[in-house]
Amino acid sequence: MSESACRAWFVTGTDTGIGKTFASCVLIHAAKAKGFTALGMKPVASGAEIIDGKPINEDAARLLAAGSFDPGLERVNPYCLQLPASPHLAAQEENIQIDPARIRQSFDELSERCDRLYIEGAGGFLAPLGEEIDASRIARELGCPLILVVGMRLGCINHAQLTAKAILASNLRLDGWIANCLYPDTPYLSDNIKFLCHCLDAPLLGVLPYAPNAAPDALAHLVTLPCQPIPDTVRSSFMNTENVAEPKIAATDQENLSEDSAAPEAAQQEASGEERPKTDTPSKEAPSEEPPKTDADSEEASDEEIPVLSPDDAPKALATDSAFPEPDSPVKKDDRPFIVLMFAAVFAIVAFITHATKDDAPASKAPRSEEIGLIEAAPTEPDAAESSPTGEQIESAQLKLLETEALNDYKTAREHYQRGDYAISLTWHQKSRSGFEQLMAYYDQFPNSTQRIAARKNLAAIYSALGDVYRSQKKYPDALDMFKKALSIYEKTPVDKNLDAATTYNNIAEIHRLQGDYMSAQSGYLKAYRILRLAVGDNHPTARAVRLSLARAHDKLDNATPFGQWLEEHLR
Repeated sequence: MSESACRAWFVTGTDTGIGKTFASCVLIHAAKAKGFTALGMKPVASGAEIIDGKPINEDAARLLAAGSFDPGLERVNPYCLQLPASPHLAAQEENIQIDPARIRQSFDELSERCDRLYIEGAGGFLAPLGEEIDASRIARELGCPLILVVGMRLGCINHAQLTAKAILASNLRLDGWIANCLYPDTPYLSDNIKFLCHCLDAPLLGVLPYAPNAAPDALAHLVTLPCQPIPDTVRSSFMNTENVAEPKIAATDQENLSEDSAAPEAAQQEASGEERPKTDTPSKEAPSEEPPKTDADSEEASDEEIPVLSPDDAPKALATDSAFPEPDSPVKKDDRPFIVLMFAAVFAIVAFITHATKDDAPASKAPRSEEIGLIEAAPTEPDAAESSPTGEQIESAQLKLLETEALNDYKTAREHYQRGDYAISLTWHQKSRSGFEQLMAYYDQFPNSTQRIAARKNLAAIYSALGDVYRSQKKYPDALDMFKKALSIYEKTPVDKNLDAATTYNNIAEIHRLQGDYMSAQSGYLKAYRILRLAVGDNHPTARAVRLSLARAHDKLDNATPFGQWLEEHLR
């Protein structure tokens, strides 16, 4: 494949630690979903761990895992510096000078083998890489347009505008920007995005919600590839279409508007010299339907879809149709007595029904259980021979009330946890735990009932949530106890597809690692990896991440056996 057939973008950010790697992985998966062969590149990375005698940077490993194939880590990441500091300090520590020619060589090798290439910079756009070189020079040397990742937090508007002006001052083109939500609750998020849509001379490619546990491929549908028409959903949400024109595209890129929504064969046809019909203006039509996913694509999909929330997913008030006449609609004087009598009759009927059913109504309304990640059990069905009809009704109402209170307590606990109020969150989690343990004790007398299954799964979720709270408070023994309680429930289900068990094994391993017990951490990571290999495959990003953690634990134990050989022996 010729270099002209590959399109490349340099991904920069408003700061370090604002999600450039994650956004780059999402873009790679979005390109793959369109049928393109896509790769990622991290020319310079600082902060690495030695695994099997080689330094490996986590960001570079994630980009490698997201790509369509493995071109070799040394090409994806030509400069891997061990010191977790600014690249110029890390390079100085190892007496290394960053050579743009070496980066260009790796860039050329990658671009010849793929349709789309996303190069992630180190830190911000002007982050220093040496005495006379910074990240912007790498972008200029490669001649790539840029994609700006904006971390949505206080100060992001100023940072985004300064970065955009620095890009233009470097005679480079900004092809788009991505809003990445860094916190679960960001004040004035929509207002900030709307303002940036007006002040940045580049299209909004997408909004990535706060989803710390989401895999990049699960969010690929939320972004638009550069140089494609802006989707109507993005325009209607954040842009005033009357005042904002279609983003300007350089003349050399006008023909590429349709190229990004076509199959990669079109790019190969252009590279081979065959003629293609051209138009005077770029196409404004929406991209064609995505091709159906192949078996290879479905291998990377998890059995359980990760819920994706939009940034404006808060409940919205519905527009109500008033039951009374509008102020401007006249009511005949003769009709008024009839209307009064009608409303009086309706009020009497409603009052009678409310009084008749008041004793059977729950004390409070439970949140939708799917909103907070728990399962709402169906009404219990005890054996009719065990109690009278009146007893059944009372017992069912009591169970429903207990479940409602437990769900409400859990929702309150999660709200405090997301705000960082761990002490208050712990109190509400423990109250919710007490409610679900009572439900569990009751449903144990019906071993095969759906209510017992739901209660067990909810109780395991509560234990895991408590483990997260204790871990946040650095109460590692308590966290370990909670995760083990959750695991004792998850292990009752078939392990080959039990992603909950894999997650819990990984959490237990993380606690052991934080305590310095690398032997136990290695055991936990290995158990999690075994399940993930069966459930989602070796190439899934989550499986690769757990394997990397396993390799680090193995390296800490100073094993004489190379990690690859050791892993193969323990997977037999």
